[in-house]
Amino acid sequence: MENRPDLVFYWMGLAKIGAIGALINFNLREKSLLHCVQAAQAQCVVFSEEMAPAVADISRDLPMSCSLYYMGGGQCPVVGAVSLDLLLKKSPTFTPPAPITKFTDRVFYVYTSGTTGLPKAAIFSHSRFYYMASAVHRMLGLTDQDILYDPLPLYHTAEGIIGMGQAFLWGTTVVIKKKFSASGFWDDCLKYNCTVLKVVQVWRPL
Repeated sequence: MENRPDLVFYWMGLAKIGAIGALINFNLREKSLLHCVQAAQAQCVVFSEEMAPAVADISRDLPMSCSLYYMGGGQCPVVGAVSLDLLLKKSPTFTPPAPITKFTDRVFYVYTSGTTGLPKAAIFSHSRFYYMASAVHRMLGLTDQDILYDPLPLYHTAEGIIGMGQAFLWGTTVVIKKKFSASGFWDDCLKYNCTVLKVVQVWRPL
């Protein structure tokens, strides 16, 4: 799915129960998208409304054991997909027992850009997530009073791990955007009272 808080809640919730998430580029389609799902040996796919057509294109090639969960309103165009919103409304209110998860266990897969072929899955453990986010936190001297503006895609290491890691581990507020907007960049920074910007090479002219 595209950048939204729900995505973060889902893959951190999966990590809580010991499941492994796969952070897939939402721009991928057909062969590349199918490859990423298969490479992760996914047992389920959670997708949002804007990704329904892309999932519909590959759904017939997914194994029968792979469940499809749709997040959004209206009728889902993907045959066999189950409304995740309805399931969540029916879920119990008590907290289920959490399995014992080791620091070295896998937490999710992050994919390469695929410039030299199909995207390749890089393994991220709980420890790798922690140490990468912690290193940036210490290096920049961030605190829980900072507001970090980081409109990169959540499937990207710089945002999903280094950026969101500041919120999970240290309580830093992180501003995420559905899509990066050069024209709205500084307006967003002022609107959200951002104190820290994470800038990549292509944004230097800003």
